[in-house]
Amino acid sequence: MPGQTIDCKLGERAWLLGRERARERHGEEFDLKAWHWAALSQGSLGLDDLETCFPGSDRAVKRGTVRERPT
Repeated sequence: MPGQTIDCKLGERAWLLGRERARERHGEEFDLKAWHWAALSQGSLGLDDLETCFPGSDRAVKRGTVRERPT
């Protein structure tokens, strides 16, 4: 499909940006595995929703959409 490559690249950029913002917010306490688990547990999202639902984002924390990693 013609637009598939562009969609994948945009999704990758949004994913990396969300991860970097969470890393900046949490500093030394940032846990990559926990972030990935929490991000993937959000399910399938459109690009518009990624920024507001990524774990570590202020909006996700305020809305309570971040799920804790099971222990």
